[in-house]
Amino acid sequence: MGVLDEIDEATKYDAYIASQLLRLQFFFGAKLDKDKMKIYVEELRHLKPPQLDAAVKRIKQTWRPSGPNPYPAICDILRAAGESEDDDALLAIAAIKSAIRRHGEYRSVSFCDPALHHTVIAFGGWVDICGKDETWWSVNEGRMRETYQSAKRAGLSGGTYLPGICEASGGWIDLIIMDAKGKLIEQVDKSLGVLPNETKLRLRQLCYGKSGAAQIESGAVVRGGEIESIAQLLSLADRRVV
Repeated sequence: MGVLDEIDEATKYDAYIASQLLRLQFFFGAKLDKDKMKIYVEELRHLKPPQLDAAVKRIKQTWRPSGPNPYPAICDILRAAGESEDDDALLAIAAIKSAIRRHGEYRSVSFCDPALHHTVIAFGGWVDICGKDETWWSVNEGRMRETYQSAKRAGLSGGTYLPGICEASGGWIDLIIMDAKGKLIEQVDKSLGVLPNETKLRLRQLCYGKSGAAQIESGAVVRGGEIESIAQLLSLADRRVV
């Protein structure tokens, strides 16, 4: 490849980055002027195309605009691309916010991440957090990330799922199972009063089992995958029985 070809390829990729930024402009109804667009392109140029594509998709799903910030900052896009040290915490809290919008307080939810469940419980529980406004989030989001990181390091657990209003009131259970980034794994159809044993074991596998974690990480989660022995599952210390 000659120098001119390399320049042409670089120009094409700059144009592609700009097109992705324009998609975000259209999505959020906010505009970048030409000078800012150039800065964004320069700062994002080192990302590989799959990274950029994934970041734009993740921003659309999880980022919330506000009056002072109607468009994602460069650091928001880099974090969404996995460029931040605390990216896991950022995405985990973003998954909570996304699940609140998509599923609400009536459904029970599992993020297949006991540390994240611990974090939600530490801040009042699933039903309580669902009712919080933007002011509360602006004050507490950073604290939630710190709590999540601490819980991860200490191996703290908030159980395998978080009950919603319906279950808490003794009614029908409608359980949404996601990974810690908010990607839907499956939905358990409503059942009266208590989760089926099969679902309990599956939740334990996905939350605590090495095979479940590997399946989530690889995106190869399938219903009825390898399950650890009941004796092993029930012997896990300090973990709430669902």
